[in-house]
Amino acid sequence: MLRECSFVSTLCEIFMSFSSVLHRIGLFTLVLLTCQLSLCLPANSTLLQDSNPGEASLSTKVSTGFDGNVKLGKWVPIFLSLNPKTSATQFEVENLDGDDTPVIYKGPLLSDPKFPGQYQAWTRIGRTYGKSELRLLNSTNELIQTIQLNFTGPERVGNFIGSTQELVLTLEPQELFKESIESVSSLASKEDARIIAALGEDSTLPFNWIEYDSADAILLVTSDIERINQISDVQLDAIETWVKQGGTLILSATANANELLSENSRLARFCPGTFVGLDECNNSSRLETFCDSQEKLLTSNNESIPIVKLDEVRGTVLVDNSNTKNRKPLIIKSAFGMGKVVFVTFDLDDSQTTKWIGFPKLVEKLVSGAATERETTSSTTSRGSSVSHFGYKDLIGQLRVPLDRFRDVQFVKFAMIALLIGLYILCIGPGDYFLLHKFFKKMELTWITFPLVSLIFCGLAVGISIATRPDTIKINQLEIIDIDTINGEVRGTVWGNLYSPVGQTCSIGLDKSHQLGFEIESDLVTWHGLPGNGLGGMKTTANPGLLKTNYEQSFQVSDNGQTLDTEIENLPLQVSSTKPIFATWWANIEPESRIQLNRDPRLTQLRGRVNYKLPFKLKNCRLIFENWAYVLENPLNPTDTFDVQTGTTEKSLKSILTRKVKLKKSDRSENSPWDPTDIRVNRIADIMMFYQAAGGMAYTNLSHQYHSFTDMTDQLNLHRAILVGEVDKPGAVLKINGESAISQYDQTTTIVRILLEVQY
Repeated sequence: MLRECSFVSTLCEIFMSFSSVLHRIGLFTLVLLTCQLSLCLPANSTLLQDSNPGEASLSTKVSTGFDGNVKLGKWVPIFLSLNPKTSATQFEVENLDGDDTPVIYKGPLLSDPKFPGQYQAWTRIGRTYGKSELRLLNSTNELIQTIQLNFTGPERVGNFIGSTQELVLTLEPQELFKESIESVSSLASKEDARIIAALGEDSTLPFNWIEYDSADAILLVTSDIERINQISDVQLDAIETWVKQGGTLILSATANANELLSENSRLARFCPGTFVGLDECNNSSRLETFCDSQEKLLTSNNESIPIVKLDEVRGTVLVDNSNTKNRKPLIIKSAFGMGKVVFVTFDLDDSQTTKWIGFPKLVEKLVSGAATERETTSSTTSRGSSVSHFGYKDLIGQLRVPLDRFRDVQFVKFAMIALLIGLYILCIGPGDYFLLHKFFKKMELTWITFPLVSLIFCGLAVGISIATRPDTIKINQLEIIDIDTINGEVRGTVWGNLYSPVGQTCSIGLDKSHQLGFEIESDLVTWHGLPGNGLGGMKTTANPGLLKTNYEQSFQVSDNGQTLDTEIENLPLQVSSTKPIFATWWANIEPESRIQLNRDPRLTQLRGRVNYKLPFKLKNCRLIFENWAYVLENPLNPTDTFDVQTGTTEKSLKSILTRKVKLKKSDRSENSPWDPTDIRVNRIADIMMFYQAAGGMAYTNLSHQYHSFTDMTDQLNLHRAILVGEVDKPGAVLKINGESAISQYDQTTTIVRILLEVQY
């Protein structure tokens, strides 16, 4: 009895001790949960506590994209209002890439002394689902804040738009242009509708050009001089770099032209001529024709509008005042690096202009001519139905198909697999029974024969897999190199696919030693997404729910905040899978200022000589200008010279792009229809490079909006000729785990485009 009581008392003591421990653990857990909840409040609406108690914490505001628009598969800005005393100097953003794999972007927080407390980061999002998290760190990589970026619900910090939707930015605070463009939009499909982001006075502009990646055009009016003065030199440099890389700026500056366009002034860099003062225009008939307006802007001869007067106008005059004796340009389109500037010599937001019935059509014309060609409702409607079964609706989707095909990767036919399965069943079933029952007369030997047959067939499967797969990573690549000889700038664009025979992780970068001799000064290497909502598309809502290992993409930014260098680290590659990679690099060469080409004013054809000075051989050469292509019969070697009139064969540019063929038993010819299943990389690249010249959507029935910067049709009408040719070897070479992967390339296509100035 005593033993039983002692035993019971001991159990009670143990239970009481255990209860005390549980109580303490519960209190400790409650304290931890309270701390965690205080650190995880919504980013855009409430207070975020610093993990460093020594720092004074103020409210943190976060916004993503432009006017809340986040374009899938493009770089988008993240604007942050932080405590000016914060020690945060770096950022990390984690979200999903175009293949549904988590990626962490790491880089320095950007700031500008003109805007204390304003910081910027950037990211790239490849899926409409999943979580996005922003982490702020100090210089020693210690976590300062964690911010949840919500893209759904009432507390969202951005709204997803498709990667093929046009996004136009305007600094007009009254949203005047947004209403005008939307009122005359020609697109019926909401999926492809143009979006206007009105950036009011409270909106901060990006500090780095990469943050403009999702924009197709910027509409800048300057009548509000206070708004213009709010733009810092860092922000103007970002706009300039973005335009030079292929962007479009629509600029209207009259009321404050003396302050903004005169020599060495802030916007003089964008002016397509020398500013000499202001003038008056009293004839607007050509502007009314341009806008298809039946109502006149100037209703009487006594009325006029002030315009900017320029000397030595560069570019193409789209609209003038129709006075043959004293022509005054009203709208000028000029080349600016590899992009363009559409300059309007009168104020777009002047009350006289905005009240004109043709104003909405004018704004639409400026934007549509600046971004991409607009399609009719019928062509837009037919696009989805005709190509949906291919899984893509953009040219980049078609390019993905040949880049996914590797010569060393052989697919085993289903008939072979079915034959092996049938043979295996026969061997372990009737075959095994017949062998043991008729010959060995010992059925218990099946414990040996069954695993032996299984091992043989497993070995056979492994052998077939090894024989039909390479033993190392393989790369397919298309590279388009654009060389601006006028400004001495070079841009390379790389689309690559990596095939991995085994599961592994690796780091990916770009080798600074370019195979064609360029000295790469900066580069941007990242993942590549598939536009649309088809299988694998970035806009698909089908979440596979698979847990994948994340990888990292790190950035290094120069002191001026414009130059980038990147590298992908710990990229997971699955067994027998491919991973698409997209890269851009930049370099400089000596500019060629001497004009050697001119336009024959009578025949509107190209004349002159071309001295080829690059240190590599070009084949399949064509000199393209306006609507003509001057084809060279022989390759171009370094130091070769050819005369356009005598050394080339003149053909229609569209006939070359559309592969026009002569009909049998007829003198007529017709365009070869575009084949969306064509896997010739150089054929797809031709249409990408001159999409509008080929007929655009009307010819291909595919959009070209995701990477529309590759289309240089506009440059052909802006006093530029383009020499196009191919190189037999890869130019830019990827690095895998720090080593050059030149020996791992399977198929490469390298195309060079050289921009040459033409004298009119």
